[in-house]
Amino acid sequence: MVNPLNQIFGYQILAEDRSLPKFRFEGTRPVEIPKSFTCEALQLQIFSFENTNLQTHFSDTYGSWAYIWGIPVYPHMDQFTIPAWCAQIVSEKRYDLLKDLLDNFVIIIDSPRQRCITFVSDILGVRPMFVGKANSRIV
Repeated sequence: MVNPLNQIFGYQILAEDRSLPKFRFEGTRPVEIPKSFTCEALQLQIFSFENTNLQTHFSDTYGSWAYIWGIPVYPHMDQFTIPAWCAQIVSEKRYDLLKDLLDNFVIIIDSPRQRCITFVSDILGVRPMFVGKANSRIV
């Protein structure tokens, strides 16, 4: 079972949100990813508890943010390169390669250039992932 303090939450950022006060999930902090000066605005704001196992990455090449909740393993690949690899695989639409990731995880790729948000769960669906809509936004 997943520890309730080891979870992530998120909501879709809409154009009208830019001037509104920042939204928060109680007890969490917004996940900040270092970004370059040329990157597009986030389409999704992710929040996590302090001890949540979450890897993040911004790909300048693909203009995508990668969030990995859990610790996926890929044969012959260093753990720290997996977020960048996931951003590349999703940008290139080579989703079949993601089936080789092992362990339980949820991957979220926010790709503003393509106006796309991609959600990937481990092949067995062990790590729970819930996506819904509230007030015309993905939550």
